Amino acid sequence: IAAAMAAFVAILLFFAWRAQRKAARTRATLLAEIHHRTKNNLQFITSLLNMDARRQRKNPSHAASPEDAAHRVQAMALLHDRLYAETDGHSVNLHEFLRAMLQQVEASFGRDDVEGTLNAPDIHLTPDTSAPMGLLVCELVLNAYKHAFPDRGGAILVEIEERGRELVLTVTDDGCGAKDGLRDGSVGMTLIEDLVAQLKGTAKMESGDWGTRWTISGIPAKRAVETV
Repeated sequence: IAAAMAAFVAILLFFAWRAQRKAARTRATLLAEIHHRTKNNLQFITSLLNMDARRQRKNPSHAASPEDAAHRVQAMALLHDRLYAETDGHSVNLHEFLRAMLQQVEASFGRDDVEGTLNAPDIHLTPDTSAPMGLLVCELVLNAYKHAFPDRGGAILVEIEERGRELVLTVTDDGCGAKDGLRDGSVGMTLIEDLVAQLKGTAKMESGDWGTRWTISGIPAKRAVETV
């Protein structure tokens, strides 16, 4: 009996040791991925700042404000927080991420007369999709806050719709139209075009006296494997 008990305990210890080794390997892999993604995101932000500096030297009127750069950095910081603090490091809850990011933007502008609404599915996406999606939404909402409501309040609606295996992103405001909005060649427009390309989507902008609507369609919905 004693020998059987000893063998049973040895088996339990062996499985516990093997589970610990597997967990350690998983943590090491995740840490390497975190470092890689952080490096890539920092390089991306640095490229934006360098691009803005070059444009400012050529044409000061096309330069982005320091506040815009701060919002982009905050969006990436929030992505990392959601990715590594609240999940397994491999997925992002799209609705929660965008809601928190929009709350940050709203708080920074302090416009009680502008109402932001988010309609997005409660799905988990890979960081490769969530990062450009979050930055794109941030850029379009920033543009609405800055240009759509110069002398009155209004509403901004962010919607994401699932269509089969694709996502459609729509950002709509009921402001004054895009008369003083993004310009071709500006940092904001260049960033939007780059982010749409990263998402492998197609962008369309409509504007009039009723407001402005951006529609980005054909975005592959790269769902992550959810872990509970």
